[in-house]
Amino acid sequence: MTIPEPSSDFGLWPRVKAMTGWPEPDEVAMHALALGWRTGGERFAQAGRYDIGGLAGFWPDAAGAAFAARARASLDAATRSGESMTVLADRTDFFAGEVTRVKTGIRELIHANLATFATTGLLLPGAREMVQQAFVAQLAGEVNALIGEAAGRISDSGQDGYNLVEAIKDVGGVFKGMAEQIFETAEGLVHLPANVDDIAKRLRDDPGGFFADVWKGATEPIIADWKNGNQGEAIGRGLVSAIELVAGGKGIGKLSHLDDVSTPKLDGHVLFENKYADDVIRPAQTVDSSDILSQSGTLGYVVTRDGNLVVGRLTSTQGHIDLAQGEPVRAAGEFKVYGGEVRGVNNKSGHYRPEGESAQSATEAGFADIGIDISGLYKAAW
Repeated sequence: MTIPEPSSDFGLWPRVKAMTGWPEPDEVAMHALALGWRTGGERFAQAGRYDIGGLAGFWPDAAGAAFAARARASLDAATRSGESMTVLADRTDFFAGEVTRVKTGIRELIHANLATFATTGLLLPGAREMVQQAFVAQLAGEVNALIGEAAGRISDSGQDGYNLVEAIKDVGGVFKGMAEQIFETAEGLVHLPANVDDIAKRLRDDPGGFFADVWKGATEPIIADWKNGNQGEAIGRGLVSAIELVAGGKGIGKLSHLDDVSTPKLDGHVLFENKYADDVIRPAQTVDSSDILSQSGTLGYVVTRDGNLVVGRLTSTQGHIDLAQGEPVRAAGEFKVYGGEVRGVNNKSGHYRPEGESAQSATEAGFADIGIDISGLYKAAW
């Protein structure tokens, strides 16, 4: 369920919203879309590994060699497309995380100031309006700062040498390459995995119309929005179109399906696996347990398989998998520190998605071990 807007009590949020707006993207759908791209990328990578080594043995003449070369080019294109889909998934997951942080931050900011704003209603009419206008303007400035900071992180996350537009072109290009080089000249040689059979069928039945729809409905709006600086809208609008078109309108349910994996346990403790094993894991910059309460803002945490609490800033280059070094965890999420106190704890972690009483118990125990009581502060995000 997407994060709802703040309470409209006392008319505070409607007045602030008129000056700031509310982030429209659905962060839950964006995570699902990212999972769809990631799963689709894995399938294309699998298709790219198809072995055509035996072809020369039963078709040794020049025509066979030419045929093998074209088939190999198609498989290479599938591999590149798989890599591009993974890039799109990473971007979308990161974007969804930023949307979550902004929405959560706005809600907490508004709710923390409701009581104070309510007292302004006791002032005389002339003074009341003047004070309320100043109050609303101040909060609007803080909300806009939250949005601006998130936009900066989203922009920074794209400066790693991989161009998103080129990734999307690669993805679109592999479909065209498959139609021209596999399904027209090598039909039956390369067998795509079961959950892209619908793509194969549509390519065979109407490749021209299919590619035209994909390109118009996905690539063009994404490129246009990206060039105009609307990265969020590009991802949010363009990827929906792309996945719906590619998977016949059932992209999320079809491409985001993962095989069920039994939940591992260690000494009776439930462990949550990293759901994106191919993601790069970097050395983590952590915060010493003795310095946690001197921090300010949102921090990320994991509780390792051994029950140890690891804390660090979540940035465009550091996430929960870095704090855990990709290992299974008992719990993971975010918490806020202000004025030397922990103000709220949750289980928001796209890589681990911990849930249930076991995650909450592990979180509370991890903080208790370093002398921080978070009783009553934990709120499950899913």
